[in-house]
Amino acid sequence: MNAAATRQALDFASIAFVVFVLVPSGAHLLEMPNKLALAPDDYMVVQRSYDGWWYVGLVIPPALFLVAAQVVLRWRDRAAFGAALASFACLAAAHAIFWMFTFPANQATPNWTAKPRDFERVRAQWEWSHGAGALLDLAAFAALLWAVVVEPGERRSHRAALYDLEWSASRDRTASARTAGPR
Repeated sequence: MNAAATRQALDFASIAFVVFVLVPSGAHLLEMPNKLALAPDDYMVVQRSYDGWWYVGLVIPPALFLVAAQVVLRWRDRAAFGAALASFACLAAAHAIFWMFTFPANQATPNWTAKPRDFERVRAQWEWSHGAGALLDLAAFAALLWAVVVEPGERRSHRAALYDLEWSASRDRTASARTAGPR
């Protein structure tokens, strides 16, 4: 496998694994308003639908590893490096939020098999931590796409095109001012 094919495989795998992280967290975010409106007993029933979702967490370490590889691969291109690093930081922050807020809520409820005394606080902690994680996962995905899809030459050509447009507009204003003469 040549270097270009290896890079394409890494690009595909890193995007795929970040999507595998994003989809379930996005589902949590999208259902959050409806779940927060549920009565406590109904909420406890709905929470049982997450039985077995622990396996979703298995995609997080490979996603972090693949995005870290993107950071290393793109260190010479400042914009791509920054985007890959931002993607990694967002994934890591979402993972940290899970362990700091979501996991303790799961522990306080034995994985939502028992309603805690401070139900509203625990529910809010669980829901809002999932929501924050989902937004970070979305930001990680967007940053990774920027790092992977937009090549260095294309970024330079976009900047050059903007510069040419600015220069052309400036030249046109100067020329029209000269032809208009004094007023």
